[in-house]
Amino acid sequence: MDTKDQYQQKITAFEQRIQQYQQQLTTALDTTATTDRRRSNSERNQPKPPSISKEALSLLQLLEEAYSQLRQTRLDYATDYQQQLQERRTVLVQERQALIKERQLAMDKDRATDPFVLSESSSSLIDSLEPSPATLQQWCDTLLMLLSALQPPSTAQDTPPPSPLSPDMAIHVIHAQTPTDPLELSCPVDTSLLIVPTKTRELFWKLSLDVPVGMDQVSATVERVRAKRAVLPSVIL
Repeated sequence: MDTKDQYQQKITAFEQRIQQYQQQLTTALDTTATTDRRRSNSERNQPKPPSISKEALSLLQLLEEAYSQLRQTRLDYATDYQQQLQERRTVLVQERQALIKERQLAMDKDRATDPFVLSESSSSLIDSLEPSPATLQQWCDTLLMLLSALQPPSTAQDTPPPSPLSPDMAIHVIHAQTPTDPLELSCPVDTSLLIVPTKTRELFWKLSLDVPVGMDQVSATVERVRAKRAVLPSVIL
């Protein structure tokens, strides 16, 4: 697998070669046209169709081959770039998930020794371990509102009406650097990362859902939350 610089060198070389063939072809065609005009002037009673020299035909073939090689090189570059991008993203997601699990274990350990948590009543503990359907629906609605804020207006459908949320629950986006290479732009993969606050992560965990770590996971996460809410028992208000 070639590097980006190696691909760029190949692409530049093919472009220069194409430019050279085009100049040579123009010269060859001009020469042929001049010869045809002279022949036509000397043989006015015997007109002949324009001719193409062997040199021009050879240059046309070389030009076609160079264009074909340039297209294939650009295609290989785009394919390799997308593969490398996906590999980096997979590693990044795994690292973020490992960090999330590590923080969750540390949080659970702190809660296990927290005097305030230990002093809670047993009924409160039961309620927190066995939330009611209304509470589960509220958690789902909260996540849907937080996730819909990350989506374009046309994408955020079937979202509960907005309600006041704690500012420290909002999910923030670290936008990826916009690529400038035309070939990179042809591979539209959003590598932006998400910063999910602790309170929001807890809602995902309580609903047994994976915490999204990137923008490309938002849509799938929204569908999972909707599916989770759809199977909850109906709540009569």
